[in-house]
Amino acid sequence: MKPVLLITGAAHGLGRALALGAARDYKLALLDRERVAGEQLADALRRDGAEVLFVHADVPSRRTGATPWSGYSGAGNGSTS
Repeated sequence: MKPVLLITGAAHGLGRALALGAARDYKLALLDRERVAGEQLADALRRDGAEVLFVHADVPSRRTGATPWSGYSGAGNGSTS
């Protein structure tokens, strides 16, 4: 069973490079605030056989206290630490 790798900022730059390099060895959970670019990356990786979940989300600064999972009941205990 492959481990899961969560990548924020996955649509561009370092996040994209990490996703492309890790797709063979990991199940990917990709987060990005740019929906179109994130979905395009996820689709391209799936065509190459990767297991990918794309989540359109903005990971805010620590000052706000919000998370991409705020309001999502399936996120476990809600701990962010």
